[in-house]
Amino acid sequence: MLKNRQVKYIKTVIPFFIYTGMIFLFLSASLKGQSLANVKISVTYSSAPISVNAKFTYLKYNKAFVLVLQADDATTDVYNKVYPFFAGLNGNAGLFMTDGAGNKVPFSLEINHFTMKSGKDVHETDTTNYLSWKKISSLWQRGYSIDNRGFVNPAYGSGQTYQVQRNVSYTIKMTAPFTKGGITMDTYVLPPNGEGQLVPARDKAGYIGFFRNPSFDLTSNPIDLPTVKPLFPARLFLRNRVSGTLFNTAQLMALQSVNNHHMMGVYNFRKFGVSPDISFDAFKSQMEQIAAAYGKDGKDNIWVAGDQEVFEYLLLKEKVSVLKSTLGNVTNISFVGNQIPTNMHWYALTLMVIGDNPITSVKVQGAAYTDSVFGDTALINFSWKGRVIEPEGQRAEKYIQLATADSSASNCLIASDYVDAIQNHDTLIKYHDALCAMNFSSLKAYCSYHFTVPADTICLGDTAVLKAPDGMKHYLWSTGDTTQGIRVFPKQNTQYWVKVTTQKDKSGSDTTVVFVNPVPVFDHISDTVVTQPGADTLLWVSGGYKDYLWNTGAVDTSVLVHPVRNTPYWVKVTGANGCSTTQDFLVSPDYNYHIDFKYDTACFGDSTTLINVSTGKDSLLQVSWDLNMDGKFGDAYGDTIVYAFPKPQLWIVGMRLTFKSGNILLKVHQVPVGGKPVVNFSFSGLCSAEGNTLFTDSTKLSFGKITKRYWNYGDGRSEFRPNIYAYHQYYPGDYSAKLVVTTSYGCVDSLSKNLTIYGSPDIVVQRKDGSQVYYNDTVTFKRGDSAFVQIKNPSNYDSIIWPPHILSPDYYVKAPGKYSVKAYINVCPGTSVFYGDYINGGGGNPPVTSAHAMPFFTPNGDGFNDEWKVNNKEIVSPFKLRIYNRTGSLVYSSNNYNNDWKGEYNGNPLPQGTYYYVIVDNTGRKFTGTLSIIR
Repeated sequence: MLKNRQVKYIKTVIPFFIYTGMIFLFLSASLKGQSLANVKISVTYSSAPISVNAKFTYLKYNKAFVLVLQADDATTDVYNKVYPFFAGLNGNAGLFMTDGAGNKVPFSLEINHFTMKSGKDVHETDTTNYLSWKKISSLWQRGYSIDNRGFVNPAYGSGQTYQVQRNVSYTIKMTAPFTKGGITMDTYVLPPNGEGQLVPARDKAGYIGFFRNPSFDLTSNPIDLPTVKPLFPARLFLRNRVSGTLFNTAQLMALQSVNNHHMMGVYNFRKFGVSPDISFDAFKSQMEQIAAAYGKDGKDNIWVAGDQEVFEYLLLKEKVSVLKSTLGNVTNISFVGNQIPTNMHWYALTLMVIGDNPITSVKVQGAAYTDSVFGDTALINFSWKGRVIEPEGQRAEKYIQLATADSSASNCLIASDYVDAIQNHDTLIKYHDALCAMNFSSLKAYCSYHFTVPADTICLGDTAVLKAPDGMKHYLWSTGDTTQGIRVFPKQNTQYWVKVTTQKDKSGSDTTVVFVNPVPVFDHISDTVVTQPGADTLLWVSGGYKDYLWNTGAVDTSVLVHPVRNTPYWVKVTGANGCSTTQDFLVSPDYNYHIDFKYDTACFGDSTTLINVSTGKDSLLQVSWDLNMDGKFGDAYGDTIVYAFPKPQLWIVGMRLTFKSGNILLKVHQVPVGGKPVVNFSFSGLCSAEGNTLFTDSTKLSFGKITKRYWNYGDGRSEFRPNIYAYHQYYPGDYSAKLVVTTSYGCVDSLSKNLTIYGSPDIVVQRKDGSQVYYNDTVTFKRGDSAFVQIKNPSNYDSIIWPPHILSPDYYVKAPGKYSVKAYINVCPGTSVFYGDYINGGGGNPPVTSAHAMPFFTPNGDGFNDEWKVNNKEIVSPFKLRIYNRTGSLVYSSNNYNNDWKGEYNGNPLPQGTYYYVIVDNTGRKFTGTLSIIR
């Protein structure tokens, strides 16, 4: 997957999605959809490629596997809990994957819904438990999938075709005020007792995906996605309930989604905390684990979406062919669609283009897109506005004709839905009258109710209340409101309409007008007048209107005032039509006030000093303070306050100044009180030969941020580290490590801890005769016999382990091969490695095993014995050298050793201890032995 490659650059020409709101561009479909034929992609290479491969990724964004979540029955948990949790709203961090080009894509899910329960539309009458139509539309516009689950719950035995089709027309009717053309659906979830809805949904409504009770279908989950491709449009997919093991299931799908094998799991829930559903906290925990492991901040290989989005992507992959041609260093790509449906939610594909030369640029025409390029590979996400919204009058006319040809109750009611979905009032009345003129008996109630909403007259800036008749079952206003009355504030004469349904399912509509009268508009003195204290000041407005009234009681176009403190005034001007305008003024005597106070930054437990530094020509009577953020200025008095705040946080402190003039002025600052860090840390890795010791800071801080971590390792070395981890290499010994933490508010704390670093023990393996078996030495024995070896002085060790798991100081080598023995002291292992072989079984002579070089050296930079020397005349140069530590790790190698090794590994000095060397000279002879580094 491209995820594992470094992204060279990311270019977004048209935003592929908007995170806050997440309204996808292709949902803003107009009357005509965008043509796939207009989508052109050109890929430019650094030089002409020999071959180019362009194909759609198996899953959107080139993900490895897909988790489909379904919310049964459209309960409010989706909007109130899941949506803000996924989108990062209301204080949530959000759960995200990426589009493969570095852009965040929030997790989403599928909402499957029915409409009627006990004869009532639950999305209007029970919005405490079920999503309102407006919220369903809002989620659809934000990239959530919507499934059809039939019209009536529970489903009844007869009229199964009607239940499939009526939920489609009714959903379009109820969502058309919020979503242009209404919501369309192309996936179906069979309700309980609704098995008879499968055939009409599949064969008459053209749904591309179905879900039903697992007992009727597959018996395992997740589903192998490669089986999906040949099974459109009528494959049934298994569903399981969301449980506390959802993360484990995602792990299993991830493990199995390799080698072009993609897994899919479908999991549903209804209402959290109500059996059999898990609690929302448990759901959050599972999803957060999934996001951390496989989302944006993890492997980024999961696609979490609704089944409608998944199936539409898979369907598009089947129905779109890729055409490409290469001329010079540019490959041009276009597409041909084969009977692509025009009512889908998503028209989006992910294309992978791979050439044999580096790609320098990608350009896309006719579509919104994002892309990422790495070397010879480009990942391109593109979407187009393929949805075609049929004109609402044309659609209504088509269904009226169907009802005319077959006047069954279901056809007539479906036709009435498409009529009521019309948003243009004049067009609505036209087709409403046309449908009712047919005198269908099933529409008698729909066509027979009449009422009047009175017109209203208001002044500009006021509101009007329009009210439909009492006791109606449904209300729908041209504003989209579904309440009996609405409050409107038009700026000009405006027409409104309302449609109602009675308790007996009679329908009716009416149109009314709100007339808007103008209000007085006049010139006047500035809103705020600055003057000298007590000086005469004239406030005025221009004339020409019927009435003037000042708050002083004056009734002229002007008034003379002389305030000594900030004083508000107003005048109400009334025109001949009775509409009024009120103009406010503030007269402010200029005392040259500069109001402020200073404060210092303190740590919790210390006191904060607050000092009034205000100036002005007015006489100050009192300085009062609000220190506990309750809005009351009675916590302290005076110019200078020394106060210990009760907890660390950002405190909103207010100072109120009362002056002789009567002016009361305020100043507010955010005063920080830093939390004192409670320092703690842990450490691991206490064996010097095994690498670095890891220190982990676990300091707790209630308020503020940690800005500095100073580590003193207790061996004369120290450093500042930016994060919670620190690594340090020790020699064996006892040390006291100290951590000093400083916060953004200057608060400091420290902690010291003692630790002991252990060296790895030396191991001496000896034969039965007492001769030493050196590192990488060979122990020989006759075929059918064995060789006895043992650890010298075994009581010196805590434990000894021979292969495979033999705990004994003695061991019998019975077969040729490599042997590794470990001996432990204080949890640190020493290791020796040797080989077993038959006498002369490997050909040639056994290796020479004696110390043919310096047994020790002192690489301390004093000029004496700083390099390890090999000066044995038996060793023919040039020769190869390998040096190992006591755990068997290679620490130095050379194919032509020049007596220049200074006891270092990757430029760092190795700790004092015993090491093992293996020399192979120019004649092929092998020499082994031990050497010691002494510092």
